[in-house]
Order: sequence, then C-alpha cells, then structure tokens
Amino acid sequence: MGKIPDKSVNMILADLPYGTTQNKWDEVLPFNKLWSEYERIIIDNGAIVLTGKQPFTSMLVMSNPKIHKYNIVWRKNLKTGNLNARKMPMGAYEDIVIFYKYPPTYNPQKIPRTFQVKSGNKKNSKTENYGKQREEYIDRQSDWLMPDDVIDYEDAYPLDALELENEMLYIKCLHNSSGKLHPTQKPVELFEWLIKTYTNEGDIVLDNTAGVLTTGVAAEINNRKWICIEKEEKYCVAGMTRFENM
Repeated sequence: MGKIPDKSVNMILADLPYGTTQNKWDEVLPFNKLWSEYERIIIDNGAIVLTGKQPFTSMLVMSNPKIHKYNIVWRKNLKTGNLNARKMPMGAYEDIVIFYKYPPTYNPQKIPRTFQVKSGNKKNSKTENYGKQREEYIDRQSDWLMPDDVIDYEDAYPLDALELENEMLYIKCLHNSSGKLHPTQKPVELFEWLIKTYTNEGDIVLDNTAGVLTTGVAAEINNRKWICIEKEEKYCVAGMTRFENM
C-alpha cells in the first residue's frame, strides 16, 4: 500500500483475516500499521468497510473507535459451526464494520417491500390504536381490507440487519466449498451492494487482502475503478480467471 498516493482512494473494502482458523494466512494484521496506511490513502469523506466476526469484530472496532460509526449484520443462508452444534448455536451472521472521518457517499439500496393484510377493517374506519385507516391499506375492489391481500409499497430504506436476496441483504453463500476459489470467499453480490452504497461510478475502491479479487469483480461490474492487493500467487491467478469469464 505504500505506493498508493495520499487521499487517492474513495472506499476501502476488505475481508481481513479474522485469526479464527488454522490457515497460515489467517493471522490478524497489525492494526497500528493498517490504520496508518488506511487513513493516509482514503479521502477525507471515504468509507472504510471491513468484514468481521466475533471476537475479531470487537478487536477491529476498538482498534480505531474514533472513526467507527456503525455495524451492519449480514445474515447468511449457510450456517457455520456444524461440528459444535450440540454445544453452542451455529453461526448465521457476519459483521460489516463501517468507519469514516466525515460522512461518505451514501446511496441507499432501497428494498422492495409489500404489506400483507392479516385482518379486515372497513375502509376509512377508525381503530382504537391507530385511528383512521390509510387508503393504501385498502383492497381496490372492495370497501374492506381483505386478509392475506398483498399490497405493494414504495421501496424501503435498508436496515442495519441485512438479508439480501435479490435486493434484500440475505445474500446466499455458495452451496458447497467445491464452488469456492478461496476458503473465506464472500459473495460478489454482497460486495456489489456495499460498493454501490458507498461509492459512485468512476470512484476508486481498494482491497488490500483481496483473495480471489471479489472486490475487483464487484467494482468492475458496477463501473468503479479498483486496486486489489494479494500476496498469495495462487489466489491472484484464480482471481484473474474470474475476469476472463465475465
């Protein structure tokens, strides 16, 4: 990262090593050196977006609490910790930890939503708790709210617990490890969602622990420039094949 100019990157998006496995590469990076470089190269209103899982998440937040702003929870469809299922709950979540000095670009990826009527109320009637019923709750073919009618709303702002399936952040993991090029490979859709949220087209995204270049793939798809750094040659080679197949 030392070759990257000061204040030249719009977003840092990285899946850092959590230090929770026996893999040789899975060692927590020195936070002092990491933040020194991150804060040098990020623009003043750039977002630093890092994935995590406890206890690493707490270590990450406390490594720079001054600029930590909030966490997002990513709920996965594939659970982890099967071998310990009789001793403790299996893992279904990972954290996305957001840091910045000044408010960054924020493009909310709104979520399509519907409302399902569970019980009937007469149009324009008043209820004890909520008063007059709103017009959009009413079935257009009747003066009555019909149970189980599904009514479209305008898109909703995203929450901090993400379930991405299509446009909701319950992004599916690969269904088996044989489909992965890297043991901790994240879904492209997850990184796409984050890149679209915190950058604009033409912005530069950096990943300094790039693995098989998922950040680069997600950035390329969404017309962002990208810088990926990975020390393991086999993962770089595997990552480049992904661009050949795009």
